[in-house]
Amino acid sequence: MDIRDLQLIRLTSLGKSLSQAAETLGISQPTATKLIRNLEIDLGGDLFFRGKRPIQLTPLGRSMAERASPLVEEIERLIPQAPQDESAQPIVIAATTEIFAHVLADVLSRFHVKWPDVRFAIREGVQNASFESVVSGQVHFMIGGKPSARLRLDYTPLGVVRRVVLAPTSHPLLQVRRLTFGELAKWPLIVSGIDEYDPSPRALLAGFKRQGLQGQIAFEVGNMDSMKRYVAMGFGIGAGPAYIVETRDLEQLAVISASPLLPNREMGIVTLPGKPLPAQTTKLLEMITSELPAWLEQIQSFAA
Repeated sequence: MDIRDLQLIRLTSLGKSLSQAAETLGISQPTATKLIRNLEIDLGGDLFFRGKRPIQLTPLGRSMAERASPLVEEIERLIPQAPQDESAQPIVIAATTEIFAHVLADVLSRFHVKWPDVRFAIREGVQNASFESVVSGQVHFMIGGKPSARLRLDYTPLGVVRRVVLAPTSHPLLQVRRLTFGELAKWPLIVSGIDEYDPSPRALLAGFKRQGLQGQIAFEVGNMDSMKRYVAMGFGIGAGPAYIVETRDLEQLAVISASPLLPNREMGIVTLPGKPLPAQTTKLLEMITSELPAWLEQIQSFAA
């Protein structure tokens, strides 16, 4: 149980619906519902009568609200008076594992050289979880795809990421004039199934299915780096975003544009509207917006 749980109970006891309470706290309704359900499990009983409108507290809910209200009011009174030392607070960032490893690592390293006292808190996860962490205010920003309009998040595009097919350097696919699903289906796939932001291998399998082709999966690995390693060893071909390709990979891998079979995907910065950002976070975002677009353009040249 934390302050947000108590705030939810207090707001609903004041006559707000769960969606109104969630909006007041800057979180989504699904997040609020999950918090309430987890709290009910911890307390061993229902806090609300289900199916009643307007929302009504059970005896357990009323008891919790009576206890929570003075505590929440005191905490909210003290929070504005607490000194804010920005340099002591980490910059909290959300993204998928692959984006942290292949897109943000160099930028964060250069930022650390300029401001060595600034700390980072990394929140790795699938893209939907990263969106949720922005909505709930748990992170300062995320790097990923464009959020749906229903999330009501701010989005600053950084560029377009091309998706590519990876093969050993002497692979017969390099002699194919026009890449098709039929040509790709001839070869076993090394599938990386962890990165929700760029489901390129699964998009290939879906393309095979639409055309009545039988794709063969050699095996599934946990990340893009493992996929590249097994492709280089000759176990099959792979697919993914162009940003996973590093210069040293070109000694062992051929990089082939997967367009138009696999559409390009946008990448950008996602933030919560109205959420104030510390000065150091703003500096990092300025570095990202000034450096990443050119870098994304540069990596497109790797595709044959």
